[in-house]
Parts: sequence; structure tokens; C-alpha cells
Amino acid sequence: MKEKMLTKLERDRAVGQVHGLKSTLKNIENYRGSSATTTQMGMAGAGLDAAKRGSATLMVDDEGRGPTQRQLASQKASWEGTDVALDRQIKHPKDSIFPADSGVNPYLSQSKAPPGHLTRTGGFRLSNTFQAHSHAVSALALHPRKQILATTSDDRSWKLWAVPSGDIIMTGVGHSYWVSSCDFHPSGSRLATTSGDSTVKLWDFSKAECVHTFTDHTHAVWGSSWHSCGDFLATCSMDNTAKVWDIHSSRCRYTLRGHTDSVNGIQFLPFSNTLITCSADKTISLWDARTGLCAQTFYGHMHSVNSITFNLKGDTVASSDSYGVVNLWDVRTVSQMTSMDCGPHAANHVTFDPSGSVLAISSNDASIKMYEVANGQMTSLVGHEDSVQAAIFDRKGEFMVSGGSDLSVRIWS
Repeated sequence: MKEKMLTKLERDRAVGQVHGLKSTLKNIENYRGSSATTTQMGMAGAGLDAAKRGSATLMVDDEGRGPTQRQLASQKASWEGTDVALDRQIKHPKDSIFPADSGVNPYLSQSKAPPGHLTRTGGFRLSNTFQAHSHAVSALALHPRKQILATTSDDRSWKLWAVPSGDIIMTGVGHSYWVSSCDFHPSGSRLATTSGDSTVKLWDFSKAECVHTFTDHTHAVWGSSWHSCGDFLATCSMDNTAKVWDIHSSRCRYTLRGHTDSVNGIQFLPFSNTLITCSADKTISLWDARTGLCAQTFYGHMHSVNSITFNLKGDTVASSDSYGVVNLWDVRTVSQMTSMDCGPHAANHVTFDPSGSVLAISSNDASIKMYEVANGQMTSLVGHEDSVQAAIFDRKGEFMVSGGSDLSVRIWS
């Protein structure tokens, strides 16, 4: 709509300039002394800055005729090009600055610790179960510092729980359709939620309300991920795009275009400006959030990719698709490390434990498959009564939380 309005304004302005020029030429016909006159016209339209004024040149011949249609089209294209160039240079005064890509991940030390669930006999065991919502649980997120769990659901709400006790802390309602994902702000003071109503909402716990709603996506929004600095939020949508939002200026800084189908998952590499996305077009892409440009694309899946995640070191990526195939990728060599078929049921979600030694795969067959990266062994955790939609480890790897279509949240310790 903006492009159409700008085009109409430029066309009307050009026509008005031609009529004014013809009137002026009628008064100076007796003074024609040259075969052609080049007239510089200042563009005094409202909202046009000095960089554009005086940049229009219209050719008038010695018969007093105005510019031809071709000349008008050329001039119009020139003005539109100037609009685009100026838009790219315009910056909001409240825009945040992306941090330098030299930060050290303070959690890397955890990746060197031996995973306790591999050294203990029996590994994870179901320790607590509670019904979280009236409809399927769609996503989970753990608070960065406190033992608090956030859940989202198809019942259009999100909730906060104390873990492992399962006591309810807070309920949030505001989306008009199912809520697809949530992610805590790095400070823990806010929660971002995405929904099938095409919106992204920011909730402030201190105010106990939604403080902002982003509405630029045109279809359902599937996932979200905070930058470690807390100034930027990335989201992905069924509209085939991902977006990077600036929290301080409350606007979309970049729209990541490249996927040809729904973008189903997105994640920031911790303490980095690198983003990864997965799509129903069967591809995985790495992006530079500072420029909005795609740096690399991974090919290998034969079906829609449902979920994507980095390990804590950032050198390995895990992905899962709608036929239960899970792939591990080496980010440094841009190559597939291994592939495992966990089908025929869809693998809805994948997540690494803090050590990067175990990958939890949430499956449509109501189980959580635990894959040991080092030796390729796989075991299943059985407890859910319907599809498992998501699972997440705490930062120390001492327990895991899962949620599913059976309306429940289960804690494994």
C-alpha cells in the first residue's frame, strides 16, 4: 500500500509540474532562442527532504511540449530509486546497536562437565506430572536464573510455573488464537510469545501486562528467540519470512527473506549475532542478524523441517523433520555429520543438554528419544499419553521438562 501511495503521489506531482511548466512556457514563447531548454525544477512536495529537492530534471523542446511518456517513466523511476535509497539510510533515533561478535559464552564451562544422566544408572526418571492447560501444550521455556517454567498452549494462554513442584505462578491471556512459542528475556523480566493470530507480544512481569505487540507478520508466527544482549528479538512465520525486532525502537529492523515456504523454527546462537532458521522448504539457513543476509544454507532433509537448535558450543546444529528424520550438522564445514531415522512419526522438537552429549527428540509417538552423540545409542522415555511437542533441559542438566498434546507437563530428573 505504501508503494502504491508513493507511486500515485509521484505521478500526480509530475503531472502538476508539467502543467505548470506549459503555462510558464506560453508566457516566454517570444524569447525562445535555443533548440532545447533544460529546466531544473525543485520538488517542493511535503515530506521530501533537501537531498531530493532540485534533483528532478525535465526536458522541454522548442515547441513548448512537455516531456514524453518515456521521459516521465524514467524520471519516476529515478524518484522511486531515491525513495528506496533514502529509506535504507533512515535510522530511528532509538535504534539499538548490535554488539560486536566477540563475546564469550559464559556457559561454555558447562559443556565440559560430564553429563550426570549418563553416569547415573537408569538416566532420567519421571518425577512429577501436572496438567498445565485445557488444550495441547505447544512450547516450553525456562527462566534464565530462577526455577520457573513458562508454557504456551492452544488454549490461547501462557502460564508460569514453579518447578519441580508444579505450582502455578501467573497466567497470561491476550492472544486471539493459539499460542505457539515463548522465550524469556535474558534478564528474566519479560516474556515474548508468538501466536497463530500473526502477532508477537512482549509481556512485562513487573507490570503484569502486555507492553507491546508486533504486527508486521502476515501469517501465523511459529517461534521466537532473544539475542543474548536483550535488545533484539527474532521471530519466524508461516509468511515465509523471519524478522529481527528492535525492542527499544519497537520496529522491525530486518526481514529475512530466502525461504520459499513456512519458516518453522528460529534460534540465536548464544552471545552471537548469528541466527539459524528451518523451513517447510526442507532447508536450514544461517543468517547475519546485523545485515539480514543469509550466510549459508544446509540441504539434506527430504521433508518439512520442524525444529532446529545449536549445541552450547555452537559448532553443531541438530534438526528434525515431519517424517522423524533427525540430522546433525557441522557448522564449521557446512556438512552433515550424521542422520538418524526416528520415524515414521514426526519429530516435533529437538534440544541439546548443556554438555552437548545428549539430544532429546520430542516425537509424535508420545515418547522422548534420548540420543547420545558420542556413541549413537538411543533410548526412549515413555510417559506422555499423546504427542510430545517440546522438551527442555535446565542449565545444569539436572532435570528435563516436557510438554505435549495430552495437556500435561512432565518433569524428568
